[in-house]
Amino acid sequence: MLDVQVKKDEKYITFTLEGSLKESELSALKLESEKIEFDRDVKFDLARLDYVDSSGLGLFSQLYKKCKVKNVKMILKDANDSFKKLLEISNLTDLFTFEGEEKSKDCSECRFYEPIDYNFGRCKCTNSSGYDLIVEKNSSCESFE
Repeated sequence: MLDVQVKKDEKYITFTLEGSLKESELSALKLESEKIEFDRDVKFDLARLDYVDSSGLGLFSQLYKKCKVKNVKMILKDANDSFKKLLEISNLTDLFTFEGEEKSKDCSECRFYEPIDYNFGRCKCTNSSGYDLIVEKNSSCESFE
């Protein structure tokens, strides 16, 4: 069973998910997301999300599209390694912002930039230590477009 809690503050709409996000459980998240006006950045707290199947992944993709249309960010908080791996295998990792791997506003330490989302102005950046980050587009990134 999937439990969905929604909290709205000045900065975020936060969906806290607990349980499994699979085909038979999608209706709870769909219903809650349809009630919300996506007028600020959307955060998904996944700390207690046990399992996600391909249907759940499809719903995350739909919600990402809704966020993109509304020009707000979709942030995943406390995503477990298996969910991150599923996103990677599905080639969807670059769509999402992961809290805690937050995107530096200053990417002066980066040595490679690759625009990944023109609507949100984000670039993939490999810093001097070899770590990939998602950064806000700045003048350094523009030279790589």
